[in-house]
Amino acid sequence: MRNFIATSIFLSSILLFQCGSSSKTATYHYEQGQIQLRQGNHLRAAQEYKRAVAIDPEFAKAHAKLGLCHALRLQPGKALAPIRKAISLEPNNGIFYMHLGKVHMLLTDYDKAEEAYLQSIELGLKRAKPYFDLGVISERRNLIDKAQNYYEKSIQIVPNFGSSYYRLGLIAEKRGNILRAIQFYNTALELTPNHESVHYRLAQLYLQQGRTKQAEHHLLEFQQLKSQG
Repeated sequence: MRNFIATSIFLSSILLFQCGSSSKTATYHYEQGQIQLRQGNHLRAAQEYKRAVAIDPEFAKAHAKLGLCHALRLQPGKALAPIRKAISLEPNNGIFYMHLGKVHMLLTDYDKAEEAYLQSIELGLKRAKPYFDLGVISERRNLIDKAQNYYEKSIQIVPNFGSSYYRLGLIAEKRGNILRAIQFYNTALELTPNHESVHYRLAQLYLQQGRTKQAEHHLLEFQQLKSQG
């Protein structure tokens, strides 16, 4: 009887050790993926996340990051399955829906992108990205007031979000408010000095106003940035 108990305890210890080791190994690969992702090594990051989910198929964050890596590598078709898997494991995670929205944007499926982004917001996610992309979707539908509202909300969350100021500049141009557009573009440039499109738009607007020196400056900046690829 004592031998049976001792053997049972020994086997249980081995199983616990193996489970703990597997869990730690999955976490290890996930963390390695995080390091590679921060360094911009999307392929290596994807490989690490794959190893993590192979060890722990219930590792929702690893599935989501694997999908994100595919999206960042401009392979949105491959990104859908792992992100949907992550959502099935954690259906109340707003970040996963944000990733799903990004993938649908890459696939130019704007209806599904909108649905995913709105779900991320409904779940309480406070990120600028969903609002910015919802603004882009609204612009494509010519819903200018709605687009402006989304861009302004993105700036409330991230005040230094230069791309939103650029889009607000475009909206101001559409409405014929050139001075306001110039203000938005200059703010965008303060935040993102190498934004090609902002330099181009400023060159065009300054040219319309007869401010040739400013126009030439921004046109030159645009051409230099364009030549750098």
